[in-house]
Amino acid sequence: MMNTMRSLRHLIKEGVDLNNRESFKSWILKMKSEGVMDKTLNIYLKAYNRYLEWKGEEKIKPYKEMKLFKAARST
Repeated sequence: MMNTMRSLRHLIKEGVDLNNRESFKSWILKMKSEGVMDKTLNIYLKAYNRYLEWKGEEKIKPYKEMKLFKAARST
């Protein structure tokens, strides 16, 4: 629980609006482009999903299933 609260406080400090999914997704993309490891970003995704669950809202897909993070294949 303390780790979740710490992660959510960090998101707020970073300017993420917890009531706006797009704000969270934009932050994830920004962090990914800055080279933050997927494992670290997954910690924030899990914390955010716990927050959404607490509010009674649908969770965001697990990090590995998000289409916007899958690498495009070159042919």
